[in-house]
Amino acid sequence: MKKPTLKDIARKARTAISTVSLVVNNQKRVDPKTRARIKKIIEELNYYPDENAKMLVKGRSNEIAFISTAHASPFVAKILDSFEQRARTLGKYPFGIRTFSTFSRADYTRDLLRMLLYGKNIDGVLLLTQPVPRDIELEYQRRGVPLLLVENDSRGALSLKVDNWAGVELAVQRFKATRKKRIGLIIGWVKPLEGELQSPTVVERYQAFKASMKTHGLPFDEDYVFHVRFHDQKEGHDAFDYFNGMKVKPDAVFCAAGDITAMGFLEAAAMAHVRIPEDIAIIGYDDIPTAALLAIPLTTIRQPVDRLGEMAFDTLLAAIEGRVEKNKKILLKPDISIRKSG
Repeated sequence: MKKPTLKDIARKARTAISTVSLVVNNQKRVDPKTRARIKKIIEELNYYPDENAKMLVKGRSNEIAFISTAHASPFVAKILDSFEQRARTLGKYPFGIRTFSTFSRADYTRDLLRMLLYGKNIDGVLLLTQPVPRDIELEYQRRGVPLLLVENDSRGALSLKVDNWAGVELAVQRFKATRKKRIGLIIGWVKPLEGELQSPTVVERYQAFKASMKTHGLPFDEDYVFHVRFHDQKEGHDAFDYFNGMKVKPDAVFCAAGDITAMGFLEAAAMAHVRIPEDIAIIGYDDIPTAALLAIPLTTIRQPVDRLGEMAFDTLLAAIEGRVEKNKKILLKPDISIRKSG
C-alpha cells in the first residue's frame, strides 16, 4: 500500500498542504476546528512524518546518548527516569534517547565517546559521573557536538552537578551537633584499580570530608576510611564488620558511597545487636525513596535527583539548539533529611 503524503491529507481535508504541515509540526497557527479535522484524517490514514528526512533538513539525527557507569544504580535510574520524562513532556527526543553503560572502564568510555562522535551522527551526549578525556572533549568541541557532563566538571565543558562540598558539610555539621567525635567514612576508591575510571564525585567527597573535619576541629584518621567498589549492600556489611572490629570504634559513620551501602551497614548492625544511633550513628547519601521506609529510617544527604534529570535534559537540548554557553557551569544545592539513624 502506498504511504500517505501531506498532499493526500490536504486533499481529503480540503485545505492547503502548508496548513497540514503546520499541524504535523505542532504549530499553533491553525484554527482549532481545522486542526482537529486534520488530526483525525492523519489517524485514519496512519500517517507518520519521515523523521529521517526531517532530520536531514535540520542537520540532526534525532538521537541523543545517555552514558552512565551502570543503569542499575538507583541514583542513575532516577536521573534517567526524570530525563526521559522531561523528553516526553516537551515532545523532544521522546523515542531518541539511547542509553549506554561503561562499567567504569576508561577504555570503554573512550571508545564509546569516539564511536558516538564519528560513527553515529548523534545530536548530543550526556556523560554521567565520569571524567571525559581532554582530547575527546576537544574533538566534540571542534565538531560542534554538545557534550554535557553531569556530576562532573571540566574547564571547557558544559556541566551540571550537585555541590558535593555542601553535601559533605551538612553531614559533618549534623554529627558535630549530635556530639559525635570519632567519625568514620565509607567511600568509593579514591585511587581506582588499573583500567577503571577515576570518579570525580568520590574524589570531591573525600577531599570535602577531610576539609570539613578539620574546619570543625574533628580528627581525621585514614584508618577510619573504608573504600568500596560496587556501592552495594554487601559492601555495607563489610564496612560494618571493619569498623565494629576496631579496638577504638567510631561513634558515627558517614556513608558517602550512597544509601544502598548505608542500608547494608544498618542490616549488619541489627544482626550484631548494635544500637543505631546510640552506639553508632550513620548518615547516607542520595535520599533514595526506600531510605525513609527502613526499620530505622536513614538520615541522609538529599540530592535533587528529579530536578537534576530534568535540568540535564533541558540543558542538553538548549546546547543542541544553540541556546546555552558551551562551557556553562550549573551547580545545584543538596539538603539533609534528618531521620533516626543519625
